[in-house]
Amino acid sequence: MHGRPAAGDQVNCYGLSAQQLNHHYATISTDAHYRAPPLKHTAVNGEDFITEEALFYMLDHLRPTATGLDGVPAWLLRLSAPVFAAPIAHLFNKSLAAGIVPTQWKTAIISLIPKVANPQQPSDFRPISVTPVLSRMLERLVVRRHIRLSCIHHLDYALPTSMLPAQQPPLLLLYCILFAACSMKTYISCLCFGFFQSI
Repeated sequence: MHGRPAAGDQVNCYGLSAQQLNHHYATISTDAHYRAPPLKHTAVNGEDFITEEALFYMLDHLRPTATGLDGVPAWLLRLSAPVFAAPIAHLFNKSLAAGIVPTQWKTAIISLIPKVANPQQPSDFRPISVTPVLSRMLERLVVRRHIRLSCIHHLDYALPTSMLPAQQPPLLLLYCILFAACSMKTYISCLCFGFFQSI
């Protein structure tokens, strides 16, 4: 959790400190056995993943949404689309080519919603994370350009594109599994994608 520290000790109205909550959520969302994949000896062909025009369209059609920790609101990006389209497209292309999401885009504001009437421990809260608008735009781009097309390409049956959710990766995966199960009537292999939104 981030934010300006309060005077004295950092304890909220439920008697839990920000450090306790941070430790709890960092523990349950960290894989102790994770190993970074080895670097690949490949070269990018120089083709842009997204053009300036396509990103301008995305910026110009941004809907009002919550602002992330970077403090850049959606309305500012939408109004400044003619100016910001080129540099943001360059950042997106560099990020996708390198396979690295900047740390600032993965850092989120976490709001805690109590799951019980009188929460006493960190697990009694449901965390709602809000990543920066640019991070959500990049995630939407990856889902639309890569995950959706990959699912459609590897299916041996006709799946109407209009039936695929545009911005909901879990629903997209569920649709692919259900259609595969109904058509093949045999076992299916399931490939899960994890786009981690916050740290």
